[in-house]
Amino acid sequence: MAIWQYDIVAVPREPITSVCGKLPKDVPPELFDGRNWWVRERGPDEAELSRLLPASSSWSESIKAWGATDGNRIELHFDRGVLSEIKIRIDMREPTKQFVDAIVEFAVRHDLVFWAEEARLLEPSFKALASDITKSRAFSFVRDPSGFLERLSNQQAE
Repeated sequence: MAIWQYDIVAVPREPITSVCGKLPKDVPPELFDGRNWWVRERGPDEAELSRLLPASSSWSESIKAWGATDGNRIELHFDRGVLSEIKIRIDMREPTKQFVDAIVEFAVRHDLVFWAEEARLLEPSFKALASDITKSRAFSFVRDPSGFLERLSNQQAE
């Protein structure tokens, strides 16, 4: 991941609500990473993803990718041939409403939610995603690279 990419993971709503009882505002990494939320869910059609971004190469045989490595990107991660994660990266150097709208529509169509930075769960809406993006490390870096690095350095010194 490049520092200018805002990362989210698309997760099917139903498995989360069955585990948590309802859709929580956040899912801690220890709960999120310990499960394959896709084990009983059907993943997206690869042709549909190809309409969002062009297919591209991946560094791993267990990952299928669309888009640019350092730009907008969608990745399907597989564990022993079974879909285990859908990772979406938005390039904050040149964010486009068109791409954000497309991934929101994709998520709504498949009844997905987004797991974002700080372990927050987001409903698939432009407003929710845009709001979270403005709080992200990637947005902070692109907005003020020197200030971001200075704040990071100060945090590490504490």
